Amino acid sequence: MIWPMEPSADGSPRLPRHFPTLDGIRGLAIVLVVSHQLNRLVGNDLLTRLADHVLVGGWAGVQLFFVLSGFLISGILLDSRESPDYFRNFYIRRALRIFPIYYFALLLFIVALPALGIVPLAWHENQLPLWLYYSNWPPYAGGTALLPHFWSLAVEEQFYLVWPLLVHSRSPRALLRLCAVLAVASLLARVAMVAAGIGSEAIYMNSFSRLDALVAGSAVAAMLRVPGWLPRMMALMRPRSLLPLCILGAVVFEMAFGYKSHQPSGQTIGYTLLSVMFALLILAAACSDAAGGRPGTWARLLQSAMLRSVAKYSYGMYIFHKPMSDLLGDPLLKSLGYSEGLSLPEQVMYLMVGDGCVFVVGMLSYWMVERHFLRLRPRFGRAPNAQRGSS
Repeated sequence: MIWPMEPSADGSPRLPRHFPTLDGIRGLAIVLVVSHQLNRLVGNDLLTRLADHVLVGGWAGVQLFFVLSGFLISGILLDSRESPDYFRNFYIRRALRIFPIYYFALLLFIVALPALGIVPLAWHENQLPLWLYYSNWPPYAGGTALLPHFWSLAVEEQFYLVWPLLVHSRSPRALLRLCAVLAVASLLARVAMVAAGIGSEAIYMNSFSRLDALVAGSAVAAMLRVPGWLPRMMALMRPRSLLPLCILGAVVFEMAFGYKSHQPSGQTIGYTLLSVMFALLILAAACSDAAGGRPGTWARLLQSAMLRSVAKYSYGMYIFHKPMSDLLGDPLLKSLGYSEGLSLPEQVMYLMVGDGCVFVVGMLSYWMVERHFLRLRPRFGRAPNAQRGSS
């Protein structure tokens, strides 16, 4: 369902109050990430190798999250630049959205479970970077067994801290130019790091490496807010013209780089191409929602009730999926005699059960913790119309 749009005085299209297709994209991203984490496939037959390739490529779901975050956050900031409480409202609303379940998880896995003897003492190592959101920087990047996936949350939190300062004084056109400069700088920084022999894990996790993904989404938000550009983007992003472009881009990228997250080709131009592809997807989704009426087939699939439900609980799902796999999934597989890996049918069953369990925990996280703090956010302003319900 498309939420009603604010009427425009001159009859021109405007951004909708909510982006239901983007909810589906968020749901798709978390499914990719969780399924990647639950991959235990072994075997050499063609179907198994194809399935393994898809699951291994699920790391790209994190890149999709970065592009989506850049789009949503930059849209909020651009639409609220004139607010007298611009900074206060943004930072408080972000804190209410992010901190409660994040620090609840730290208290659970760093304090409570070790005290009960459930979590190994080794999980105590390098915990300060987790508390202070810098676990994505050397020497901590990839160097701790305690909630290693929190590196991406550190990247986003650092972005949230700095980005409002850069957006506040800029028009959409000026922000678009800044995004282009930062995207090129991010690519050049990765090339320099690879040439300098910096470890692939450190390159994978540091904020400069992921900056082009964040600003790719930000660029889309700016493009849609340049006066007169929205109808042009809607015309450009018609399904007939977009689909062949995306298919061609995906094929070329797959042939050239194979979505290798830790190989030099993937960590240089590969990350950038992936960001551009995801930015095009988000641009197409936003234009589809802005058009109103009956969406195309691809948009209807992304607007499915299942994907949008997954999107609603995606933050808690991301928080808990890795420790659930380590503390519950792997020991269970080992106890059942599957320590060497799973066949394709067994992997499919494991994904169904594992994804379902992670979804339930994400839902419990939302209803037991997150929603109580989300109810406080209207006291500190409301998200602009075009972002309502998406941030």
